[in-house]
Amino acid sequence: MDYAKIGKRIAEKRQKINMSQEELAEKVDSSANYISNLERNKRHPSLVMLIKIANELDISIDYLLSDDEELKRNENNIVLKETLKAINKLEENDREEFITYVKNFAENFYQIRKKNVKKG
Repeated sequence: MDYAKIGKRIAEKRQKINMSQEELAEKVDSSANYISNLERNKRHPSLVMLIKIANELDISIDYLLSDDEELKRNENNIVLKETLKAINKLEENDREEFITYVKNFAENFYQIRKKNVKKG
């Protein structure tokens, strides 16, 4: 396990949601000093603590434990899933029109890219 990355991701997410180390510590029955040490790779959390922290920060254990490449794939999958949910909320006619638009856009985009690669 890359504890330095785990600590960095905890700190990043905690700061992103404007939560102090003290607030997180209180929510996971720990101390601010312990959270600080986790974030600076001075202490290594137990699995139970990782689960508590992930739950409080509303992130997955995968996010904390994954390597960067796997994390990118997971983030891309999340974006795709959210996009599909949004598309599925459209009424059927709108959804079909939207899908046709996206297919046409993708094809045009591909053709433009292909031309630019040949030029470059």
